[in-house]
Amino acid sequence: MTEDYDIAGAIKRIEDELIASMIRNLDRHRAEENELGINWEQWQVKQLAALEDYKKQNLKKYKGVFGDIRSRIESIIRMQREAGNADQEISILQAIKEGAKLHKSAAGVTGEFFRMNDRKINALIKATTDDMQRAEYAMLRMSNDKYRQVIYNAQVYAASGAGTYEKAVDMATKDFLRSGINCVEYKNGARHTLSDYADMAIRTASKRAYLTGEGEKRKEWGISTVIMNKRGNPCPKCLPFVGKVLIDDVWSGGSSKDGKYPLMSSAIAAGLYHPRCKDGHTTYFPGISEKPDDKFTRKELDDIEEQSSLESKQQYAERQADSFDRLAKYSLDDENRRIYSERAKEWNLKASKRFTGYEELEKYIQSEYNGKVDNDVKTLNIRQVSQTLTEFEKVLEDFPNAKKFFTCINVSDRGKAAFLPNGELVLSSKYYKEATIKLLGIGFHEAGHLLELAVIYKNNPLLSSEEIYELYRSGQYAEQIVNDAFVRISTHKTMDELRKDISNYATISNSETIGDAVKDYYMNGYNASILSRQIIKVMREAI
Repeated sequence: MTEDYDIAGAIKRIEDELIASMIRNLDRHRAEENELGINWEQWQVKQLAALEDYKKQNLKKYKGVFGDIRSRIESIIRMQREAGNADQEISILQAIKEGAKLHKSAAGVTGEFFRMNDRKINALIKATTDDMQRAEYAMLRMSNDKYRQVIYNAQVYAASGAGTYEKAVDMATKDFLRSGINCVEYKNGARHTLSDYADMAIRTASKRAYLTGEGEKRKEWGISTVIMNKRGNPCPKCLPFVGKVLIDDVWSGGSSKDGKYPLMSSAIAAGLYHPRCKDGHTTYFPGISEKPDDKFTRKELDDIEEQSSLESKQQYAERQADSFDRLAKYSLDDENRRIYSERAKEWNLKASKRFTGYEELEKYIQSEYNGKVDNDVKTLNIRQVSQTLTEFEKVLEDFPNAKKFFTCINVSDRGKAAFLPNGELVLSSKYYKEATIKLLGIGFHEAGHLLELAVIYKNNPLLSSEEIYELYRSGQYAEQIVNDAFVRISTHKTMDELRKDISNYATISNSETIGDAVKDYYMNGYNASILSRQIIKVMREAI
């Protein structure tokens, strides 16, 4: 599945836009200072007026966007049901070829079982979209409430000796920026952002829909036994059921009369298929499928426990990295931004330990992108490769239509990294020998080159690969993107001056301007240069 991530990414962009818009208002309507000090009362009046505009504009701007998101959720759930149905039929027909004695039940096709499943799917769609709608408006309400709190708290912090206007506002926004717009509260009291909740909710709903489709096809062929797949790192709650055969009375219409095995409903009641569950089951064909293996050695259990601990630490590091990224992007005081930026780099490096080895990376690239990892990547530091890939994918979350142009991770002995027109992300055999903060941002830069390639493909769908590559090498589309961004800016600065505002490296060519503009935007957010921000806008419209 990929579309669920696209929705979470779309919501993440809305969250970022809400925060950025708030900070822009705080920066634009800064308090005026005279010989008596800052006039905070007058500033509050201006900010409260800006807050009212902020509320109205956001409601108007995002009402339609939220409606589109909910429509996509419904489409995804229905598609997953169809996918489960089709995939299961392939498995059943293959089993029949291998000797399984199964016969299609014509009576079952139009039976009450299927009508009941229709009702279940409709109820699942309604519950998911209704919950999403409530959470969407909770996000807008919380952003309004946080803005109002900042307006009043800034004055309090200034009175306590914060010093400058920027430091007072940063103190007032610090807690909010740390946590983000965490408008969703779970039963255990934990608070989450809407993008995080959407990721969980849509994964869960999609999985249930897929399992419903699979179950319908099993019912049609008169089989209800399934086996929980044994994998290297099962969820702790699911571990007691891994490798066991169950009778699926939830999705396949089975019952205790179908055999001596436990019921799926009992396993679910005991914790199987919890939210964000990674485990799954397949049809168990007696005499055809491999015999159940539900035994774990002490080493396997220790490895599972260790992997679970590593995942928890990874998730914590990712949350910390996100928090400091927001603080670095949206703080107004230069010194605060510098400090938070350093902390963000440290946490991003800790969060980069995604893969335990080359084989795990290879499987991920194959499953997620249908791509390859060159054998020479084994010689690189897996943690540093992970860091660059994590950055690369942060950009792809915002530009999902560009994902299909990423085909391979390879190694070169020239430069630090590159993105080639054949879709290869090439990493240095010299620089990637160890994990270092010196390589932070490389993934963002190279993703910028991927976006340039995606624009070329979008505008030239009938050209051959060789012709596309030549356009990429010529840089003419890079020049067009940068020029389109430049004409949107009202400034007395020249193009060269604006490119230098991004970085010295951005002045080398238009293609490198795009690469460093993407890096600038994703590392500095609101504080990125105006040309970087406009380049991102141009590419959003173009891809």
